[in-house]
Amino acid sequence: MASIQLAYALADKGLRVLLVDMDVFIPKLTVKMKMQNEVGLVNYVRGENSLSDILHQTDNSNLFFTGVGKADNRADFQYDSPEFVRFAHQVKEQFDVVIFDTPAILYIPDIVTFMDMMDQVIIVVRLMHTTRRSLDKLLKLIGSHRGKIAGTIINDLKLSKLNQHSEYYHYGYEYGYNERGEKQRKQRKTENETIRVA
Repeated sequence: MASIQLAYALADKGLRVLLVDMDVFIPKLTVKMKMQNEVGLVNYVRGENSLSDILHQTDNSNLFFTGVGKADNRADFQYDSPEFVRFAHQVKEQFDVVIFDTPAILYIPDIVTFMDMMDQVIIVVRLMHTTRRSLDKLLKLIGSHRGKIAGTIINDLKLSKLNQHSEYYHYGYEYGYNERGEKQRKQRKTENETIRVA
């Protein structure tokens, strides 16, 4: 997942990072981090646990994670509740970078209000699935927050299919991060080797 890779990359640079799963309905990130049995955001908002209880350190000393938490019913969670606003302000004071991984804004418009507290926004789209109409609707929904958009991450992008009619030269090493944030050398090209992108 993009947010995990970004969090590990920043932590590797020496920054103190907190990654927060805000999808209380489908907490894939919490499951990916194997934190589904730990207390988290919902427990804090309900007053069941303190802030320190829900800041879980990962295998990287600079990276912490807050999952959605343990609760039978999370439907009452509100992204603009005073308790959540307090949480957001507190963690921003304790960490160099806080990454809030949110569900799709088109399905949960309340998250737009949450953007008031954010410094920057990164939009994640999925190639061949996210439509231009959806993006236009998203930008309209974001409205005055457009100036906070720092960039876009495109998932499922395959260079071999990006442009079958173009060629370019590439050489040296190509690096990437796996889902645990570990830097890996993928492949080596030579200066005279032509590769196609689609």
